[in-house]
Amino acid sequence: QRALSFFWTAATDEPLGAVFLSGGPARMPGLSAELKQRLDCVVEVADPFRRAQVERRVDRLLIETSGPSLAIAVGLATRRPGDK
Repeated sequence: QRALSFFWTAATDEPLGAVFLSGGPARMPGLSAELKQRLDCVVEVADPFRRAQVERRVDRLLIETSGPSLAIAVGLATRRPGDK
């Protein structure tokens, strides 16, 4: 709720297009549906590995279930020197 309040305070008058959930609570049962109803926009669980090539020996189920919690780590790992 605080993140959305901050967004609406700082944002322009443009409507919210989509929300991507990440972190541990992202897969909380009913959260996506509740937010979609309240915000009237697309709500998806973030999948930072969606376009990543992962070796076959890596447990795909582990990647799928842990992905939202690893979003920040994946983002930092894909930075290039000089990125801010």
